[in-house]
Amino acid sequence: MSTEPLPADDAAHNYAPPTPAAPPSRSEPTLGTLVNSLVRGTPDSVLALCVIVGLVGAGVLVLAVSLWSRAIPPLILLSAFGAWGMVDRVGSNASGAGRIGVALARATIILVSFAAVGAMILTFLGVAIGTWIS
Repeated sequence: MSTEPLPADDAAHNYAPPTPAAPPSRSEPTLGTLVNSLVRGTPDSVLALCVIVGLVGAGVLVLAVSLWSRAIPPLILLSAFGAWGMVDRVGSNASGAGRIGVALARATIILVSFAAVGAMILTFLGVAIGTWIS
């Protein structure tokens, strides 16, 4: 095998384009990754306190003070955060039928959270559009 350079004519025909670089890895966390990292670093007592404060606060606002009804969805989100952390801790040890229960609990928490966020968005739009129309 010779190590002589190819003539200019052959070098032009044998040219291979450079291989593209691998796409950059996504360093941005997803919402699920962010919530899981926050939950895993939170002590159990704080998670339980989030659930209790969220549920009791929302219950008091529903029963007692109708003017503060806009604070109910954030309280529900607070309790959902605590419940997600508790289910995450239980789910790491679950097996068999327990995994089904954990999956159902997570699905319920997600649905409740979406409903609370939807209520917050609608409340914001109602206030914003109401002031624009008036």
